Amino acid sequence: MSLLTSVGTIALRAGSLKAWLHRYAPVLQALTELRDSIAMIEKMEGRVRELAEYMSELSEEAYEAVWMDGLEFALWYAVENGPKKYGRLEIVEEHINTLKRLSDSVGGWVYFDDKSEETFICIENWLARYNENFEGYGNRIS
Repeated sequence: MSLLTSVGTIALRAGSLKAWLHRYAPVLQALTELRDSIAMIEKMEGRVRELAEYMSELSEEAYEAVWMDGLEFALWYAVENGPKKYGRLEIVEEHINTLKRLSDSVGGWVYFDDKSEETFICIENWLARYNENFEGYGNRIS
């Protein structure tokens, strides 16, 4: 093979590569974003677990229950309205600050679902759920 033919073949392959990259750039970008999202979720997963475990600890203190029915509503009420009594537990600023910090770090909240148990929900969806369902749980908070 002559040098000219070799250069021509390389140029053709480079052109094909350039066309391929152009054609599949959106797919490559999406895969890169997916990889980054997975890494973020894996990092966040630990913080979500930390939030759920902290909420459960408060439930244990209040009612000796791993997750008292309506816990997520009672704790969010305290986050929004300040210190409150919940069962035997006095929810104080330290509890509230920890709940806020954990919630802010994951951009959401944890609620209990009968099928999947402790479940993460983004803050926008949690606020809608809270506003729709709080009435049934408000009587447990003083």
